[in-house]
Amino acid sequence: MSQARDVDVDLVSLRRGGDSISDAATRLTDAWAAHANRVAGMGDIFGSDPIGGLIGASYHAAHAIAERSYQSVAASLESFNGALYGIAGAIDNRDAADNDAVKGLRRRIDDHPDSKPSR
Repeated sequence: MSQARDVDVDLVSLRRGGDSISDAATRLTDAWAAHANRVAGMGDIFGSDPIGGLIGASYHAAHAIAERSYQSVAASLESFNGALYGIAGAIDNRDAADNDAVKGLRRRIDDHPDSKPSR
C-alpha cells in the first residue's frame, strides 16, 4: 500500500503554462492558415494531364489529412489549457473552502463560553 504524499502546486505557473500552451495552439493554427493560403494562391500547379491530375489528387488528399491533424493538435492543446485552468480553479475552490472552515471553527471557539478569559 502506498502512502499519501502532499503535492505543492504553483497556481500562477500552472495558469501561465496553460496560457503558453494556448499560445502554441494559436501559433500552430496561424502557421497552418498561412501555409494553406500560400498553397491556395499558387493555383493549379499540377497541370491538366493525367499524371498531373493524379499528383494533384494525391496532394489534395494529403493536404486534407494534414489539415485535420493540425486542427486536432490545436484543439487538443486548447483542451489541455482548459484542463490546467480547471485544476487551478478546483484548487482555488478547495483552498477557499478550507479557509472558510477554519474561520468558522475560530468563530465557534471564540464564541464558546469556556474560551472567554475569566476575571
